[in-house]
Amino acid sequence: MEEPMIVFEPVTAGMDSLSITAIIILVGCIAGSWVLLRQKASGRNRNTNMLVVMLLFFTGMIALGTLVFNNLAQQRVGVVQIYADRLELGRRSIPFTDIDNAVIEEAGRSSSFNPGVLRDRNLLLLISERGGKTYVLSSEHYPVQEVMGTLRSAMRGQPLEAENE
Repeated sequence: MEEPMIVFEPVTAGMDSLSITAIIILVGCIAGSWVLLRQKASGRNRNTNMLVVMLLFFTGMIALGTLVFNNLAQQRVGVVQIYADRLELGRRSIPFTDIDNAVIEEAGRSSSFNPGVLRDRNLLLLISERGGKTYVLSSEHYPVQEVMGTLRSAMRGQPLEAENE
């Protein structure tokens, strides 16, 4: 099996702050529900406790959903490997002959107060196959300009050392 010319690992590592926050909220909701359900209350206090427990339940479900879907999204971010004749994105292998176009575009949200100003700018590397399928690599996870430069050099058949000089 041939060795890749270069390998780009995703920048993100393990659990991010969103996952940690979701875990803290989920544990807090479970603990709060447990305490409220264990209390002996009657009348109006019991009804208030049940409403708060329901609120904690729904908040916990939202936190659990955030945790699960955030981790599923993180699992989709794979290793990018560039070989002499193909590009591998995770488990998907794309021969250079099948790549139709590769461009870098800037994406971002406009500011609430000044729509002319972009916030949260990200660079997106869009790789289009001849069949119409497009792959997106974000600058949140990969050094997209390095990937693009290496991909161009590999598709031209140039050695990578010439790119760095």
